[in-house]
Amino acid sequence: MSIKLYHNAYLDIINKEFGSGRYLGPYSHREVEALIGPFQSCPLSLVPKLGKPGKFQAVHNFSYPHESSPTLSINLFIKAENNPCTWGTFETICFLISQLPPELQASVRDMAEAYQTIPAHYSQWPGLVVRLEGEDKYAINTNNNFGLTSAGRIYSHLVDTGADILRANGIGLLSKWVDDHILFCILCIYLKSYNANREKW
Repeated sequence: MSIKLYHNAYLDIINKEFGSGRYLGPYSHREVEALIGPFQSCPLSLVPKLGKPGKFQAVHNFSYPHESSPTLSINLFIKAENNPCTWGTFETICFLISQLPPELQASVRDMAEAYQTIPAHYSQWPGLVVRLEGEDKYAINTNNNFGLTSAGRIYSHLVDTGADILRANGIGLLSKWVDDHILFCILCIYLKSYNANREKW
């Protein structure tokens, strides 16, 4: 339904995925099977991005089908408890700010196309095939995706590493929520007293 409602946005997203090389194809059903073997395709939806009018996030419904069916959903085989993420919650950010000195400065950095920047292993491609509009048209998606139960954990490996590198280089006041990074800056006049407090804590 959302594909018809936001058809131009759908075409923009599909063309961008092909242009970036993340989608291979388009292929017929037979061609996809010849390339990667038996595969499963999941419905694609478009969700408007909050606070970004006219921008949409493509989400693959890897939990489809929801009801009892001979075909089981991809997400049914991925245990959420095996894929924890270390996002900074609202409470974490509030607590961090409450401990910081006055005249604090903060910056939020958004990572563009965060999940899709991570390639999927070739063995996972049969579960990532996208059915395109039109008769017998498919694309092989080769990258991580919104909608997979494990997608957040896969991406968090990358951002946790990035956060560790920043901290190791003295940029230690930061938190993250999925693809948004919040970096804090303390004025030099407060740095000595803040570091003394951190040592006590």
